[in-house]
Amino acid sequence: MTSCQTVKSQELTGTWVISMTSRQRFLSAEQQNIAGTIILNTDGNFVAEELPKDLLYRKPIGGLSVSGSGVWKLIDDGGVQRILLEFRAITEGQQDTLPFGTLLNVSSGFSRTTLNYFQGDADLGRRVDFEKK
Repeated sequence: MTSCQTVKSQELTGTWVISMTSRQRFLSAEQQNIAGTIILNTDGNFVAEELPKDLLYRKPIGGLSVSGSGVWKLIDDGGVQRILLEFRAITEGQQDTLPFGTLLNVSSGFSRTTLNYFQGDADLGRRVDFEKK
């Protein structure tokens, strides 16, 4: 997935939440009311509250969501902008060896920027979007 426009790190700071459309279409009934929030701070730290577990773990795990904190950075991954979330603490959900990283795609069009990831194979189109509050 490529972006139409390049974004800068400072444009991404703030609070991001899972869009209502993504909640309704792609999250299980039990997950639809999770917070699904990521706060990207200007100092490079982040706090995540109740993220869908499939964002972090590709293998089946128990629980509905994962919360934690760590550091983030905007990276260029072969011409595609992504955010690397490096968890240094997991406060809720599956515990793992830390630090533990996951990626979000940055999609920037003419009207808005979203952060997103795909549930499973990207060809299936199950794209979960985070919108800036």
